[in-house]
This record gives sequence, C-alpha cells and structure tokens, in this order.
Amino acid sequence: MSAEAKGIRLLSSGMRLEGVLRLPDERYAAPYPAVVFIHGYSGNMLEYDEMAGYLCLSGFATLQFNLRGCSAKSQKGRMLCATEWPEDAMNAVSYLAGLAEIDANRIGITGCSMGGAITLMMAALDPRIKCAAAMAPVGDGRAVLERAWTKNKSREDFEAFLKELETDMRQAAESGISRIVDVPYALCFNQKDDADYRQYRDEHPDMVSCVPLYSVFNSFLFMKPLNHCADIRIPVLLLHGDADEIVEKRQSEEIQKRISAPCELKIVRGAPHPLPVSEQAGEVFEAAAGWFAKYL
Repeated sequence: MSAEAKGIRLLSSGMRLEGVLRLPDERYAAPYPAVVFIHGYSGNMLEYDEMAGYLCLSGFATLQFNLRGCSAKSQKGRMLCATEWPEDAMNAVSYLAGLAEIDANRIGITGCSMGGAITLMMAALDPRIKCAAAMAPVGDGRAVLERAWTKNKSREDFEAFLKELETDMRQAAESGISRIVDVPYALCFNQKDDADYRQYRDEHPDMVSCVPLYSVFNSFLFMKPLNHCADIRIPVLLLHGDADEIVEKRQSEEIQKRISAPCELKIVRGAPHPLPVSEQAGEVFEAAAGWFAKYL
C-alpha cells in the first residue's frame, strides 16, 4: 500500500470532479513522477485502484478521478467523451502539475478503452505529457459501434440505430431531452459481454448503467483518435488483449502504424477488453510500470 492516498477534488469548466491522489512511500523522494488515469466509457476511477497502487509502490504518484458524467455529482450518464473528457484530462494534468510533490516535467498518462482513446488524444495534444500507455484503446469510435451492431445483430439494425441517434440529436437540440438507454443496448454487447457487464455493475453500483443517446453520438461517432496519431511525438505503449470482443486488436495495430514516435504494441494473450481488471492484470501492470520507468 502506498504511504499516502487521499481524496481530492479538481475543477473542470466549473464542475467539481472527485478523485484519489496517491504518493509513493518513504523509499522515494519528492518531487515524484506522476501518472494520470483515465477510465473508460460508463466506468469510474475505482476500476484503476489496483493498478494505481501497483504504480505507486513502483515510485509513481498517481491520480485517479471521475470524468464528467460518471458520478451523481456530475449529471451521471451524460458522458461527452469527444468534447468534455479531453478537457477534464487536461485539467487533471494541471492539478497534478501544480502540486509541490509532483515533478511537472515527468507526467505520464494511461487509460483503457475510451480512456485509452483520451490517452492517445492527450499524447498528441498536451505537451506536458511525456509518455503514455493506452490499454485496448478506441481508435475509431464509429468502427467500434459498427462492428458490434453488424456482428451481434445486422447491417440493417446498425443503419436503424444511426437514424435513431440522428433523430435523438435533433430532439435534444430542440427540447433538451434525450432518450435514456441501457449501456449494453447502446453498444450492442453480445450475450457474454452483456452478462459480464451486468455482473460487474451489480458488484459496483456506482458505475454508470444508463446513458442519453446524444452522448453516444458524441462519444463514438465523433471519436477518432486515429486522426491524432500522426501528431504524437512522445513514447506510447499499446496493450491489447487478443480475446477482446469489444475493441478489435487491429485498432491498436493501426494506431501503431500511424505513430512515428517510439511505439510498442504488446498483445496480452487470452486477455479480454477490460485489461486493468482482467486475470492478466498483473502482466499489464508490469508492462506499464516498466514503460513509465523507462520514459518518465
């Protein structure tokens, strides 16, 4: 366990976001290198507790926080990943950089799934980030939706869902009201992923379970970190499970092709999509810690 772990609050566009800051124990001297954690779509900061503890024991300060839309204090379920989440991530870096205990020149970032997407955007756009580790990152949000809907239902169902999203966006613009749907419906989970999701949600009742449709439009049809990869000038580690049924590993393969900076792709054998809470989590933690130790 780290020497110190305390709850914090940071501001993003006037919204208070709760978080947890961990500082290394007495074996390490301040100012510390630090890692920001970005959680995934419909998730929250708690999914990174074990990984943050591991990195903290390895000498890194860590900051976990709930992005907007992922707690009752920030309009739970209203997740605008393409627009608001990058701003939240930038403000989290600003919070860390302002702490006396943190070396502002040695800040890294990590995240899984949609958190991996934001990790890549930050790697491209925020010069304060010195290295990154993206786990099962969404490189093309529309492609994720299209694959899920066409594989688990049909092409016709996917086209109908796109029309449903467009209709909802128009209604939301006129009335401010968006249809609320279950996350497994919006992302068209297969039977196994749906069951796993619902079990995890039952075990973690604080996580988001329902979302307004317009947030799906924002978070997936507008989300394409692939377009930012050519601007990445820092070292990036990509981790992807070869049993991932939600985001294909070929998205990470395409991301790697577009990054000219040092970039390593590690395929985690047998691992599903949620790498930080998978049976292979230890392997993932070790790889990320080694990457940050090398480049921070």
